Amino acid sequence: MGVDPLTKFLQETLILDTETTSLIHKEAEIIQYASADVLHVLGTIAAETYDVPNSFHQPEKSIPPEISAITSITNRMVKGHESFNDAKPRIQTELAQYKYFVAHNAFYDSGVLNAHGLKLPKAFCTMRLARKLFADNDDITAYNLSYLRYALDLPISDTLPAHLADADVMVTGILFLTLVEEAIKQGVIDGNGDIGAELEVWLEAPIIVTKMTFGKHKGKKLVEVPISYWQWALDNFDSLDEEDSAYDRDFAASVALAIEEILEENA
Repeated sequence: MGVDPLTKFLQETLILDTETTSLIHKEAEIIQYASADVLHVLGTIAAETYDVPNSFHQPEKSIPPEISAITSITNRMVKGHESFNDAKPRIQTELAQYKYFVAHNAFYDSGVLNAHGLKLPKAFCTMRLARKLFADNDDITAYNLSYLRYALDLPISDTLPAHLADADVMVTGILFLTLVEEAIKQGVIDGNGDIGAELEVWLEAPIIVTKMTFGKHKGKKLVEVPISYWQWALDNFDSLDEEDSAYDRDFAASVALAIEEILEENA
């Protein structure tokens, strides 16, 4: 008897997290790296052992105090540990064994790891997955990992700390499974076929929101905002300018649909 599609997909998927010295991925040095496949994460959570392979790495430059304040990782903790550059060969070997990797805000982790010269499997981002699944859910008001941990009541010990890489891998792993099961429940992916391929296609499509989340029209449906405002926004919002680095393709697609609906109603 073959492996069911969900189990097969989870076997192909690695959860990872990095803790670094900077929020700018091109400048960041990795000071902690953790990774485990989803089934290992689920097993360690079920057994309440909370054991995920991880390693500390001594950076070339000192860890800034503002980073230690976030991660609780100090220069004393990483002193004497191998550099991340020395650890790269074994990490690259591990990454090559998986078809996908998952991280919360995978854009950042991808950027950091690419900047260190690593080749990565295809990425799934739990932040984007949550944003898309709960785009118009008023009960979900944020998408950071710690918030989702409690908003979705993930079955993780309350004593598990945030921001250490091994702990974040455990939270991200159970969050990913929860979100995949929600995607199947909502019918956005089948669940009986190639789950990874279906999820890739669905996540590539824009996240459509229907309500304003900022500005003087905050709380209104996009279609309730005057067309004159959208005409002004198209000329002034960096997030709606495809040539700007701040361009937000999800917001732009949502605005385009809203304008189309407004124009149809006023035709």
